[in-house]
Amino acid sequence: MIELTEEERLMWAWQYDQIGDFEDTLMQAICKADEKNLDRLSKGYPDHVSGYIKYAHERGWWETVQRKVPAMPEIKLIDSTPAKDLPLLIGRIKNEYALTYLEEKIKL
Repeated sequence: MIELTEEERLMWAWQYDQIGDFEDTLMQAICKADEKNLDRLSKGYPDHVSGYIKYAHERGWWETVQRKVPAMPEIKLIDSTPAKDLPLLIGRIKNEYALTYLEEKIKL
């Protein structure tokens, strides 16, 4: 089963302006913080800080999130389908990320 991590959810919401004023200000502080203050912020907001670090510095992380989030409705359909019926979904799944997930589940 694929789920969004809290880091992924937070970074998606931040990038697509789906956060409130407090989190917006928090993310601005995280973006501007030096290492010492980033460490302090991580004590109260670990998912925000670790998500930002992955977003900003981990090669390919954000690109994966951008493929994963739109696939979530189809992934939920795949996860709710009995194993014996999974091959029936092959023509119905349109998202590439979800289709790869389906193919991996069928192989199991």
